[in-house]
Amino acid sequence: MIINGKEHGFLLTIGASAEISDLCPQGDLSRLGEVFNQSYAKQIRTTAKLIAAMSRGYENQKHFEDPSYEPDALTVEEIMALDTNTFQNLTHEVMEKFVSDQKPTVEAEAKKKEVSAT
Repeated sequence: MIINGKEHGFLLTIGASAEISDLCPQGDLSRLGEVFNQSYAKQIRTTAKLIAAMSRGYENQKHFEDPSYEPDALTVEEIMALDTNTFQNLTHEVMEKFVSDQKPTVEAEAKKKEVSAT
């Protein structure tokens, strides 16, 4: 998504998931939904921190893939300065990415049939 003239990506890396779990009750990432049952101000601040964490995850991964790449992640301050419509669109995009990044991608091999010696 383009924010302030720059394309930004988002990725739920291990580091980002650790940061996000710190925002959750008792550090339990599976309880993230409870954060959104709080006051509007807390919801907005938590969402901004979640977006920033996933932006850093994306930028850091790009840097480790290409050490010459200089990370330029969104900051909480930059996110909090967005207009309401842009913030809502950004939140929607990031939450879709958050959910898709949590889905397992492990492929299981088909079981081989045992051959009996009769």
